[in-house]
Amino acid sequence: MVNKQSSNDDVLNPKTAAEKITKKKAKDEQEELSEEDQQLVAELDMIVERLKEPSTEIHQSALGNLANVIRSTTSSMTSVPKPLKFLKSHHATLSELYEQWSDAQNKQALASILSLLGMVYDKENQRSCLKYRLLAGFESDAISEWGHEYVRHLAMEIGLEYSAKLDDDEEQAAENLIPVALETVSFFFKHNAEVDAIDLLEKLNRHELVTDYVTKDTFERVCLYMISCSPLLAPPADMGYLLTARTIYRKFGKPAQCLPLSIRLNRPDLIKEDWESCPTRLEKAQLAFIMARQQVHMPELIEEGDDELMACMNNANLSKNYHNLARDLELLDPKTPEDIYKSHLESRTIEGLDSARHNLASTFVNAFVNAGYCTDKLMTAEAEGKEWVFKNKDMGMLSASASLGMIMLWEVEEGLLQVDKYLYNSDNWIKAGAVLAIGMLTSSVHDETDSAKAMVAEYISDNNPAIVKLAAICALGIAYAGTNREDILEMLLPIISDTAITIDLSSIAALSAGLVCIGTGNGDVSPVILQAMMERMDSELNHKYARFMALGLSLLFLGTQDTYDTIRETLKAVTHPIGQQASVLMQVCAYAGTGNVLEVQKMLHICAEHLGEKEDQLPQAFAVLGVGMIAMGEGIGAEMTLRTFDHLMQYGEPYVRRTVPLAMALVCASNPLVNVLDTLNKFSHDNDKSVASSAVFAMGIVGAGTNNARLAQLLRQLATYYHKDADLLFIVRIAQGLLHMGKGTMTVNPYHHDRSLLSHTALAGLLVPLVAMINSEKLIMTDSHFLLYYLVRAMYPRFLITFNEELENVSASVRVGQAVDAVGQVGRPKTITGFQTHETPVLLAHSERAELATENSTVEPEFWSGLAHHKLHSAQLDTARTSVQGEFTGGRRHAIRNDSLPTQRLAVPARMRVSRGAWDAAGSTQQPGTVAVEGHLYNTNTIEEFKKTDKSELLRSAGAEVLEAVQSGQATKNPERLWPFLLLSFADLKKYHFYHWFAFPAVTADPPDTVSAEPVPISAFAPKPCLAHLLAAFASASQSAFIARYSPHAPEAPWRIGPLSEWDQIYSTADSSISMLGFVDPSSHSTRPGWPLRNLLTWLRHCHPEITSIPVLCFRDTALASSKHEEDDLLKQQCESIVVSVNVTPAASLESECQVSGWERNEKQKLLPRIVNLSSTMDPVRLAESALDLNLQLMRWRLAPSIDLAKIAGTRALLIGAGTLGAYTARALLAWGMRKITFVDSGRVSFSNPPRQPLYEFADTLDGGKPKAEAAASSMRRIFPNVDAQGVQMSIPMPGHAVSPAELERTRATVEQLEQLVKTHDAVFLLTDSRESRWLPTMLGTLHRKIVVCVALGFDSFVAMRHGIYTQDDDFAGTDNGQNMRLGCYFCNDVVAPTDSLSDRTLDQQCTVTRPGLAPIASGTAVELLTTILQHPRGAEAPAPPPSTNGSSDDAGAFGSPVHQIRGYLAGFRQHAIVGQASSMCTACSPTIINAYRQHGFEFLLRAFNNTVEDAPHCSAAESKSYLETLTGLADLHRQTDDMMEAIEWSGSDDDFEAV
Repeated sequence: MVNKQSSNDDVLNPKTAAEKITKKKAKDEQEELSEEDQQLVAELDMIVERLKEPSTEIHQSALGNLANVIRSTTSSMTSVPKPLKFLKSHHATLSELYEQWSDAQNKQALASILSLLGMVYDKENQRSCLKYRLLAGFESDAISEWGHEYVRHLAMEIGLEYSAKLDDDEEQAAENLIPVALETVSFFFKHNAEVDAIDLLEKLNRHELVTDYVTKDTFERVCLYMISCSPLLAPPADMGYLLTARTIYRKFGKPAQCLPLSIRLNRPDLIKEDWESCPTRLEKAQLAFIMARQQVHMPELIEEGDDELMACMNNANLSKNYHNLARDLELLDPKTPEDIYKSHLESRTIEGLDSARHNLASTFVNAFVNAGYCTDKLMTAEAEGKEWVFKNKDMGMLSASASLGMIMLWEVEEGLLQVDKYLYNSDNWIKAGAVLAIGMLTSSVHDETDSAKAMVAEYISDNNPAIVKLAAICALGIAYAGTNREDILEMLLPIISDTAITIDLSSIAALSAGLVCIGTGNGDVSPVILQAMMERMDSELNHKYARFMALGLSLLFLGTQDTYDTIRETLKAVTHPIGQQASVLMQVCAYAGTGNVLEVQKMLHICAEHLGEKEDQLPQAFAVLGVGMIAMGEGIGAEMTLRTFDHLMQYGEPYVRRTVPLAMALVCASNPLVNVLDTLNKFSHDNDKSVASSAVFAMGIVGAGTNNARLAQLLRQLATYYHKDADLLFIVRIAQGLLHMGKGTMTVNPYHHDRSLLSHTALAGLLVPLVAMINSEKLIMTDSHFLLYYLVRAMYPRFLITFNEELENVSASVRVGQAVDAVGQVGRPKTITGFQTHETPVLLAHSERAELATENSTVEPEFWSGLAHHKLHSAQLDTARTSVQGEFTGGRRHAIRNDSLPTQRLAVPARMRVSRGAWDAAGSTQQPGTVAVEGHLYNTNTIEEFKKTDKSELLRSAGAEVLEAVQSGQATKNPERLWPFLLLSFADLKKYHFYHWFAFPAVTADPPDTVSAEPVPISAFAPKPCLAHLLAAFASASQSAFIARYSPHAPEAPWRIGPLSEWDQIYSTADSSISMLGFVDPSSHSTRPGWPLRNLLTWLRHCHPEITSIPVLCFRDTALASSKHEEDDLLKQQCESIVVSVNVTPAASLESECQVSGWERNEKQKLLPRIVNLSSTMDPVRLAESALDLNLQLMRWRLAPSIDLAKIAGTRALLIGAGTLGAYTARALLAWGMRKITFVDSGRVSFSNPPRQPLYEFADTLDGGKPKAEAAASSMRRIFPNVDAQGVQMSIPMPGHAVSPAELERTRATVEQLEQLVKTHDAVFLLTDSRESRWLPTMLGTLHRKIVVCVALGFDSFVAMRHGIYTQDDDFAGTDNGQNMRLGCYFCNDVVAPTDSLSDRTLDQQCTVTRPGLAPIASGTAVELLTTILQHPRGAEAPAPPPSTNGSSDDAGAFGSPVHQIRGYLAGFRQHAIVGQASSMCTACSPTIINAYRQHGFEFLLRAFNNTVEDAPHCSAAESKSYLETLTGLADLHRQTDDMMEAIEWSGSDDDFEAV
């Protein structure tokens, strides 16, 4: 057996053999070195051999060579440098040599090399790198000789050695490492490795020493890293990091950055210190905004009488600012619940809710959607308010009246007036709701009168009904959350300790006390709640409200971490399960938002326990919530938590499963991540109803205030899915209301200030309804739905707004994009990506961040409208430069109120402003405090031309003009000539995209001018009384560039400012006064002047070459100088101007200075143009109108320059007939820009119409068909909303169609209406199917001298003609002077009068049987005929050209002379123009007919309609059947013709006859 085993070892199987062969090849390849490597190995061997020699001189030379070889060799980031690799075999030898040598200098050099080798070949944690570094020494920056990676490794070994020494109780040896470590820290800070320095100091427990190394260039990165590391550290190091970061911010004068850290440290003394360190009132306002958002109320910090700062801290203007946002976003109009449900999009009718339950759901939806807007359509409407309340039952009435508090949120004065009327209602439910509403509307704001306490206190007394008392207790908790007010506690504590009252009142009182003292660990409240738990009977503690007693106790310790141990031990004495519930909840709240991994593991351990059916499972549910609450403050932890929840859903107990969706909602509140929504949507279909309801509610919390379209669709699907389940449908409706909270302008996420601060009150506001939803079937779904109103504490606008120095709302450009984690990155990394530039106020989503835009130019949207008008109507294809006007102001500062914008960015640079008035220099009005300048616009015709334009040449020519202005003296008289601007643009008027690029030409010297000293703020240069005089002097001089002299010893008039032309009178160096050059500086940077300074120094070099150094006043306080402040008020303001000392470089000539720069960078700080897309912001109706006008205007550029589009657009068209011809005619008129179109038709839309008539669709045919005229007008308005399209349903009276006595008055009214329509329109189109229906409009059009165009169709032929018109001098006499032949009408060629052609017709005769393509051809021809008439100088009186001509004449219009008739034939595709003279016997337009109507009116028409011929001359009824033929003489013509035919004798056969 042994031999067999041995033989098996000796025999190689194929796999083993292959492995050995591979290893052998690798070894051979390793041994085979390249020629270069062999040479390096030989060189290293030689150096080591020389080091073995006894001569110290040789040692020194060899060590130098060895160091040079190591330094000169390069390697990749992932490989060891070859010299270090090949020195491995000599490492032991070199170590032995070090021990043998005696020369100190050589030993020091060898130790440095051995330290480097120790980084690679350290064995058994000997830390030889540090060992030999200590032997080599640290002096003269010795540690930097081997590079950054070496120093990082050395820092690691220092940390390990320090820890090892402490573990061995060698404290002194550990302390000896500190100087070495500090040298390493210094190296890191000098080489932009602040992160490594902080990590090293942390290993040494010396992180506070970092304050000695930070500079103004590194402190922001250092603080950001330390703050981000804080959640990852164990106490007390986490708080120590925050304290150190605050110390650094304070060192560099950043109180707005200190305050959030002081709040996180929960140190009121530090908050006071931050407040008092603010140098300006503006920064105090910023701190007040932050404190108001965090609900830190310290009014004692504000000076007495400063009402504006007090209002900031009290959040008094929150409602006003919110309404301003809503006004800008056009959201003030209230929405109804149905606007949210969109039931018409649900696939089936919802029947699951009874009337009261449906009304209750609508109450909450209405409250959430209209929250804070102070108006809605259910409660605040005068007629609806009380009626809606009574549409609910019992607790529903409470919630309905309480909803008024959410609608009036933050508007205390007006809200109390609205609620007051319900306080005196006899119904206790309504009264209770009104009391609760008071607490809601006063939440998050503080008013001087303390309204909530004053109005609610009386309802807590024992003589009030229990439900009213309960509402009052809730109201106090909501209104005074986070205030820690003793007077409120005095009202609540007796209720908690009173065992005689019901447990629900006591529990809610404990919850309110916890809210009031949240996060304080108040020692007066916690014993009272504990005592209440111990004294209550088990049956009482089993009540569904008892959990809120535990929650109230836990809220006392929110965020306090390990300060609750004593209370937790006391809870062990509570034998009821509520003790365990409170213990878990307390632990959860204490570590909320810390990201503490150990605490998360403890919670997961609780969740993993398998409990029996009789055991209390609420602690497990609270533990699940705890996992989310603890991890929510740390990004990676929150992401890992979401993964953990999947396992809990699969293997957890029932209570665990129902709580998982709620915990997910807590982690992602108002942050609708796609993966979270998909998971919750899956859970919402769970078989366990509790899980499904929790998931649906969680979907509402996740999407709260976002208007997420995807989530809205999911909720609509759920509404259909649960249409038979009343409870779940109720929760779905609540979720829909939460989704559209504040119409999409609010958030319930408790984190704010760029997610650096956790609002305790907001978290508590979320926690109450989530705890209630754990047993939703007992609470939210039954009679405790009012607990949802606790969400009001978490609701807050997600806006960003800006204020000026007077704390008035102003608009500022900001970039809004996705936040980028820049922690640990060197330099100035981008903090946002994918950003867009907006004007404040703006909305910020959960993951978005904003920063102030710093571009130097801004173009108001009105300018682009002016440019479009200029391009279309004036410039057209002309690309010559155009003068435009712009203006800029001095740099300024804004207070900023937001949750995302970094607070240090208070400076807002002034921007070149170009508005619509830029085209009119004389008519433009200059704003106070601005500098008006002239620029040049270069507008190109194509985007390719825009790209190919020589930008350098444009800039050079602009610089040459500046130099010319300097040389000619024009710049001295008019300094604005020194800073022109260029605007290169291309306007894509089809898409409304505007490409533009600004340039601000700046002429630079070579070599450039230099700043000789650090710029000095004007406040440090001169005392404040002198600054007030400076502002007054500047306002009096009103110059954009000036010469100034400051005389500090002349207190009455220390400043003298004058124009540049007064240089000789003002400039002086003789006395103690200081003369300086000044200009309005658009920059707001604390040390850098703006671009105008370069050109001003060019003027100085040329006009005053003797000046080589001069102070320059960069004046930025134009707004203050132009304001009407009294001197005392000016002294309180913060001046932003600076004084810069400049060394002026002399120039040989002006031409030598012609080095011009100035093209502006875009939003991404690249030298590229900007693009403005106005199509997304324009009113779609206006956009459609502009697009229509654009196509018409383009005709005037090349093809028809003389066309009068306004005349066409102003023409009012009346279309008689809304069938096939009417539809196509209307569309063609619309294409020509006509805005007034009226349809007249008597029919209804039938099923055969939509395919042939483009204005109708299938829906118009249903239910008997819509009236054609009205349907056509409606369709036109849908196609183009700006058209004034009207439809008139009218049956036109016709000859041959008798009018019965019963129809007489109706017919009379119809005639009057039709005549009025003809009078009020300019052109009449006759488009009906029958001949006789055209008679009356023809006669009326002729009478009122209107343009009448008639179109008629055959099977494959058509006629389009215009009717002739009587001249104004004719007076319908029918005279003809031979020069102005009146053209005939549609009836002029007929020898018979129109009569009934509709009776007794077959089916094919009843329908218009024609080729489908003929109608659009005929309609288009008719419309073009009309436009030709309108463009002719003589209009409707234009003569028709002879058929043989091409339609042109000397007096022809833009489209030639209008023909009389066009007859077209599809057979052969022929078309002919025909001229026909008007007939004196025409039955429609002859003078006889017109005068008969003028004389007899409707009586004449009635005879025509009825063919009444008794009074007709020369005939009787027997002789003629037509009144019109008799009247016009056609009857006589017929008789004469018949007589002539009878007089003719015929002979011959039938085939061959001859007249005799």
